[in-house]
Amino acid sequence: MFRIATLLLTGVLISIGTLVGVVNVGNLAPKTERDEYLKTQLQFLKDQPPSVNTKEQIADTQWQLNNLSAAEKIWYERWIEMTANWKTAEHKDFCVVAQNLASVYIDHGNFNEAEKIYQVIIDYDRRLHGTKSAEVARDHNNLALCLYLKGTALNSKEQRKQQFQDAVEHLRQSDALWNELKTKQSAVNVENNDRLLKLVLRDIAS
Repeated sequence: MFRIATLLLTGVLISIGTLVGVVNVGNLAPKTERDEYLKTQLQFLKDQPPSVNTKEQIADTQWQLNNLSAAEKIWYERWIEMTANWKTAEHKDFCVVAQNLASVYIDHGNFNEAEKIYQVIIDYDRRLHGTKSAEVARDHNNLALCLYLKGTALNSKEQRKQQFQDAVEHLRQSDALWNELKTKQSAVNVENNDRLLKLVLRDIAS
């Protein structure tokens, strides 16, 4: 399970909105109390009239309960729906669904699938916002995190090193964009990238 790893790295993962809810609910103690709350919430949601919003809340709750297959199925179905109609989909909604699916894939250890999703997001944002945009800078960061976690799960030292080096390349591309864009978020995001970069370089050297 990679949920813990993902949560620990939340500070270096940019714009994955669902994780905010996870952290808030995760503050409930003890764990049995948290799980009971989530199960009650899940049943409440299932009893509601079906809607896109309800489905996504169910997926989020299943995710928090670590029912990864159930969450993955819902996010995958939403992804297929939105991919078929991506020209009419709201950009924010499209990216949130894609990022949530990629994050569930990561928690499930399906790093190759997560990587494919992040590549789609980068291509989508490049077409929509241009190659030099905050969205693309964010996407490089998120892909870098995926590649780093993928590398930590590999047995081959050579394969791990390749994944880590690819992660470094995406982090550097992200940093270059943030520094050029000089947005209000640039300094914070460069700092986030640097935190992840230190982890990657540490593991390359080990």
